[in-house]
Amino acid sequence: MSHLLIMKYYYGLFTYIILLILIIYEYHNKYLLILSYQQPINLKTMFTKQNLLATLAGFVVMFVLGYAIWGFAMVDFFEPHIINDVMKDPPEMLLLAISNVIAVFALSTIYSKWAGGIHNAGQGFKFGIWIGIFTGLGLGLLNQSTSEIMDMTGQIVEALLEIIFYGIIGAVIALVYKATAPKESAA
Repeated sequence: MSHLLIMKYYYGLFTYIILLILIIYEYHNKYLLILSYQQPINLKTMFTKQNLLATLAGFVVMFVLGYAIWGFAMVDFFEPHIINDVMKDPPEMLLLAISNVIAVFALSTIYSKWAGGIHNAGQGFKFGIWIGIFTGLGLGLLNQSTSEIMDMTGQIVEALLEIIFYGIIGAVIALVYKATAPKESAA
């Protein structure tokens, strides 16, 4: 029985990876070079001032807004929708903070390639919405189909929250990129 669930999980994960590749191909054909290993990874572009400041700002927003939404505002809503409570009480805050830094660093690095030099709140929000769709709907429904953590109503609300949550984080990342962009000289 568990072998079947593992196969379903990896099949679902493979399906979402293929879907993500198709979305990237459809909307940003030029970024398929990232997936083809034709260019070496340039660490200088990952550790730029813009990326590190966007990571810092995104981390603060992710940590504070995440706590405000899931640790405070929505606790009473989700409580009746939980089937199996697997949450730690209290959570390991240091590990949570480290995971947020890693996640926002990845989002900021991907955003810098995705945006193509066009940085504004709308562009960042759109980027974040796609991340939220991937995590909230894609992975959320995958988890819903393979585990019993919460009911479908809770999962749908969770997906909508993640779409908005990542949209806001994407907008913050974009605004930091815009504010720290090199200024063109008026020569």
